[in-house]
Amino acid sequence: MKTVTAEVPIVSDKGQLIAAGVDRNGFWKRIAVEPAEIAPRYETVASPDYGACFDVDAFVSHEDQLRSRQTGVGADPNGRPVQDPLLGSLALGVFPYLSNGAQHLAVFEQFIRSYTHPDASKSYKVKSCTASRRLIVLNISMCNQGDAQCVLDALIEIRHQNPDADMFVVVSKLGPAELQESSEFSKFADTLAANDIWNMFAGADSSTRHVAHGKAIMIDDHVLFSAGSVMDTWPINKADFSIELPAAAAAVFRQYTAEAIHVHASPERRAQLTAELASHGVVINDPISGLTYINRAQDALIRDASRELLITVVSLS
Repeated sequence: MKTVTAEVPIVSDKGQLIAAGVDRNGFWKRIAVEPAEIAPRYETVASPDYGACFDVDAFVSHEDQLRSRQTGVGADPNGRPVQDPLLGSLALGVFPYLSNGAQHLAVFEQFIRSYTHPDASKSYKVKSCTASRRLIVLNISMCNQGDAQCVLDALIEIRHQNPDADMFVVVSKLGPAELQESSEFSKFADTLAANDIWNMFAGADSSTRHVAHGKAIMIDDHVLFSAGSVMDTWPINKADFSIELPAAAAAVFRQYTAEAIHVHASPERRAQLTAELASHGVVINDPISGLTYINRAQDALIRDASRELLITVVSLS
């Protein structure tokens, strides 16, 4: 379908419908269009309640259709509907860290190094027991290019200090495509393997991959959570917000991660855990069961705003 910002269509001498206007690139054009290419102003919708059909605004009708596709848990069209969770808030006095550009990598490094040594008040045992230390890095991608090397160095240090710890990264890819085709990638992969740092779900297998558009580092009972970056594309300006979750929220987040990754939790169980997490003030999307709680929370905030609402996000889509 041709897309223009058009004035009132006109009919040529030959009976052809002509639209004149500015296209998406800013150029003035006159193009021939077919009547079928013009979206109707209204759509006829049947109402079972009234046993009749009504003309509904086409935009409203399309929006309702999209919303109806986001109200089921999992892929089963007959599954139970999504129930929006009660949104809680983090404890008073808990504030996120704001970092610009690559500074967020220093925040990750500092968090890892601050828990390099185990908590002296707890008893951690060797790998043969169930109480060994555990570190999980959750991200879209991970590499050691540029400033990211500091995070890898911190992971290696925690491995040296904790030789029996379980250490995993959960990412969809290890760096960009150009890195994976270079000799540096082999060195990077060898470094991870040499330090027993294993990537659990690299690749595009959507049936097993568990990667949300966010970042988190979990070390024992501690969780550093970071949402997607807020970016201006030109000039490039990037901001990241990271927060160390309070104990209650961290416990639920670790439970959700453990069951979603290791136990393959059902869509219903994922909905239960993400709803409980939301009650602690942490809202996430679940990529497997299709739970779009972030989007639904944004929608609720926008609809409930009585005066004004400031939202800083990557996208509302």
